[in-house]
Amino acid sequence: MNDHIISIKIFSFLLLAGFFLQACGSSEQEAAMVQVFQHYQSAVEAEEPQQLLALISRDSRAFLLKHLELIKGDNREVTENYVLESKFPVLDVNMIARGLNHYQEGQMETVSEQAFLDFDLGHLIQLEKEAIAGFNFREKLLINDERARLKFSKPLEDGTNMVAELEFVKEDDKWKLNLLDRLNVLENNSRITLKYADQNVWDYVAEKLDKYYPE
Repeated sequence: MNDHIISIKIFSFLLLAGFFLQACGSSEQEAAMVQVFQHYQSAVEAEEPQQLLALISRDSRAFLLKHLELIKGDNREVTENYVLESKFPVLDVNMIARGLNHYQEGQMETVSEQAFLDFDLGHLIQLEKEAIAGFNFREKLLINDERARLKFSKPLEDGTNMVAELEFVKEDDKWKLNLLDRLNVLENNSRITLKYADQNVWDYVAEKLDKYYPE
């Protein structure tokens, strides 16, 4: 009987210890992600693309480099198909057009990926500057071994709070911000700007492409 009671106590102790360790681990990961976000805010505010690149996921980096591939390809049909199928047509067409406007003929053959990433991020940094400022950690929504979502908020003048949910992915044992998740917000903001200017999204995309890929 006593052995049975002792076994139950040991099991209960181990169970509680496991919960405690799990909670501690979750708190450490949560703190690491909050720090990534704070560094992201600082990089945006300082307009430091190199710092920002170190904080975003591989898929986010690939999204930016796709613009370089399309500009180098110089093919209207390929670029148009990509933009029209993209989740972020306004962001994509603006960033591609910006690159086409910036680089002179022949420059694209020698521009490095790093130099282009710095340039391409310039547009997103300007969009993010006001949008991301003032947000502070609010609560954890999900944390597992490879992916997490945290909620951030900032107070508004009317007494309410603006809320932002950010996704993080774990790569090489480090948490990175999933910029593609964040781009949903920036794309929506860009579409609202077009709406206020009484511009249709798809007409806007066509006009941009017509300008830089004349027939």
